[in-house]
Amino acid sequence: CRYDLLLLDELGYLTLKKEQMNAFFKLMKERYEAGRPTIITTNLQPEQWYSLLEPKDMVDALLDRLNHRCINVHIDGPSLRKTDAG
Repeated sequence: CRYDLLLLDELGYLTLKKEQMNAFFKLMKERYEAGRPTIITTNLQPEQWYSLLEPKDMVDALLDRLNHRCINVHIDGPSLRKTDAG
């Protein structure tokens, strides 16, 4: 929680073990309480977080905190990683 800004890229790309999930929830709770900004990138919709993270009540608390002080930016369009073969 000591960094002014934290960037979490591709949330949902890896499966977290129980200890890792607990550490993630603790980190996000501390950052929320300290009013520190966090940027999270993901291809998942918030309702899909329940299949990635558990227990459900912790996901509810996390999403509640994120939505309280959150600006959602939805980017739609083709992948920029694909090369033009033409």
